[in-house]
Amino acid sequence: MRARSFPLLSALIIVALSGPTRAAQTQHELLSDIDALCRCTGLQRKSGIKSRHGDLVEVFLAADGVTQKYWIELTDGYPSAFGPDNYRVRWQLPRVKDPDRTRFCIDRVKRLDKSQFSWGHFGKPDVVVDSPWGFRVRYDSAPEKKGEITFSVAGNAYFLMTPKGTVCGVWFGE
Repeated sequence: MRARSFPLLSALIIVALSGPTRAAQTQHELLSDIDALCRCTGLQRKSGIKSRHGDLVEVFLAADGVTQKYWIELTDGYPSAFGPDNYRVRWQLPRVKDPDRTRFCIDRVKRLDKSQFSWGHFGKPDVVVDSPWGFRVRYDSAPEKKGEITFSVAGNAYFLMTPKGTVCGVWFGE
């Protein structure tokens, strides 16, 4: 099972790009957007578009020199969620105990927030060891409102990263 967000959850994703949104784009424009995503995350694009099925694109990317197939979900034609094709979500993972490593991982997400891409996330992060990938940072996907019970179909925002800090996956889910 791929760690993909669901179409309804894509509305929760904030993609801060200038200009009007576009549902259809040329392959050159899409590759340009993927290259911009790579500059923000530390990934490197290693191929053109391998396949496209609606709002799901497959391309080869490299994280810290390791090349593999990635899926990229598009919202309004822009990359909104992505991850390694062979990534399998595991839920029972040990927390990172080293405060310096925890701070490093959180700082990588904060750096990503300052890029042209931004994903809505709130509250205190949970940083876990996600071997062999590296680390995974989980945030709530909606702000908590005091005294109010809110229903969120997304639940959490996840940031997968390598030990060197390359963000190699972002998605929403439980």
